[in-house]
Amino acid sequence: MSAVTPGLVPMLSVEEGARVGGAIGMRPEMANIHFYRVLLNSPHVGLVENHINDEILWKGLLAKRPEANRYRELAIMRVGWVSGCEYMWAHHYAPTVDKELPGHRPDNVMGVREGASYAGFDEGEKTVMTAVDEMVKQGRVSADTVTKLRSHLESDGELVELVWVIAVWNGLSSIMKSLETPLEPGYEAWAPDGVGPTGV
Repeated sequence: MSAVTPGLVPMLSVEEGARVGGAIGMRPEMANIHFYRVLLNSPHVGLVENHINDEILWKGLLAKRPEANRYRELAIMRVGWVSGCEYMWAHHYAPTVDKELPGHRPDNVMGVREGASYAGFDEGEKTVMTAVDEMVKQGRVSADTVTKLRSHLESDGELVELVWVIAVWNGLSSIMKSLETPLEPGYEAWAPDGVGPTGV
């Protein structure tokens, strides 16, 4: 397979990524994303991540309700911030693929920098921030926070999906950072002002 650097693991070329991805059912435009071009070194891993992306972000229970959608995107952005993953932050702040993703970049998204202390968040949003912080820093969401999350969601299915999203995107952050996945041209590190988290 032809490959392209930089990064700790060479990326497939756009053409090779489109070929390998197409053979496993991925949309052609996904080959423009560096993370997928890295993952497609193992087509099975690329397939699983693509399936997660499409099934959860586009078709999941949280995607069916605007408020729940906002919780999901705020949670992912908080994961990117707390874990120090500029790649995740950039892709969810201003994506060049999947621009019409439901819930994309909520209007109060910059509040995730402050987390649960941000005055502009309502109680549900603050609870989501707490859930992310606990998952990233302690490896689990506490029972008390799970109970509070449930009160802001419409079903146990939404609750399970939100906790799952926080855990899985935390894992994806670890992969992106471990493999030093480079940002694509046109993406800004720690948009919109280039200010990233400290002490991460």
